[in-house]
Amino acid sequence: MIVNSSYVALLLSLVLSASLVPQTKADGIENEPTSPARAAILSPTHPKDSHDEVVYEVQGDSQKNIPTVQGVFIAPSAIKIPNPKYPKSLKRHLADETVTVLGVVAKNGDFIDAIVIESVDPDVRKSALDAASRAKFHPATLDGKSIAVLVQFKIQFKIY
Repeated sequence: MIVNSSYVALLLSLVLSASLVPQTKADGIENEPTSPARAAILSPTHPKDSHDEVVYEVQGDSQKNIPTVQGVFIAPSAIKIPNPKYPKSLKRHLADETVTVLGVVAKNGDFIDAIVIESVDPDVRKSALDAASRAKFHPATLDGKSIAVLVQFKIQFKIY
């Protein structure tokens, strides 16, 4: 078996939303800054980011009782999502792993305030957070102005 970290897929779901594969374009994938408008809410779990900006998120099915923000909301889209380094702990066991990372796409398109939201090996966690911190996006907009938005990545470490 050959470990091929350059072929590792990163999936992004905008809290119950669309998915992305690194630096590719496919059906159902938001890679353009002109993605369809969606309903946005103020994030109930992350009201402000580390830059002291208000954080929004896409309104999920379980959040229908939360009022939406007025205006045209456009979700962020990926510019660059780097592949994570395949950690030694997975190589030793020839194992695949999926890690979910939660964070904020800031007004400037950087991915900040990342956390791993499930328990995983420390080497896997470090590699996933390192890759996520290097991701770059077209920021989300509300009525044409950049805003910070809560997003969730699924980072997959696979052996090929």
